Formats: sequence, C-alpha cells, structure tokens
Amino acid sequence: MATFTAYIEYDEVSRLYVGTVPGVPGAHTQAETLDELQQNLKEVLELCMDEHQELREHSPRFVGVQQIEVASWLRFPQSTRSQWNVCFSALAVARLVVVYLTMYSVSVGSCMKT
Repeated sequence: MATFTAYIEYDEVSRLYVGTVPGVPGAHTQAETLDELQQNLKEVLELCMDEHQELREHSPRFVGVQQIEVASWLRFPQSTRSQWNVCFSALAVARLVVVYLTMYSVSVGSCMKT
C-alpha cells in the first residue's frame, strides 16, 4: 500500500475543494465536501497507479510546505487595486477551466487503460 500527500485548497468561485497530489501526473480532482474529495482522490490515485506502475514502489516523498509573504494590497493605490481584482478574477476563471479540462483529458483519459 502506498501513501500519498495531497494539496487541498478551497476555490471561492466554484465553491469546491480542489485536491492535487504533487508528483503524480493527472492526480487532481474536486468535490463539494472534504470527505467526497478524499474518496475522489483515492479513486484517481488508483487509476494513476494502474497506469504508472512505478508509483507503487516509488511514490513522491512529501517534504513540507512553505508560506511565502508578498507585498500587501495596502501598497497599491485604489485604482490599481481594482484593476488587479479584475485581473485576478479572470485568472481564477481561467484556472477553473484549465482544472476542468485537465481533469477530463488527463486524470480520466491518461490514467485509464484503453
């Protein structure tokens, strides 16, 4: 039995939990609850392990997480902040589209044997 570490975040736009397993190609999914996300991640990992047999013996080793501090919004004038908010909103939508497309073309497609 292999053990993997997943990175989980909550997407405010879609109101879904998004889970990714670093180092495992195609191992990411989303769900409305953490319990459902855990089950989805388990299913995706089982599919990926069927496709990539080497994961059974050499799973990625979790090292840790880091928090990186960046400049706060307080340093930007109000007009610049509103422009950045629009930009970040567009990026959030684009990211959801990429996650959705990747899930269906990579997670299911590449991890399932044909």
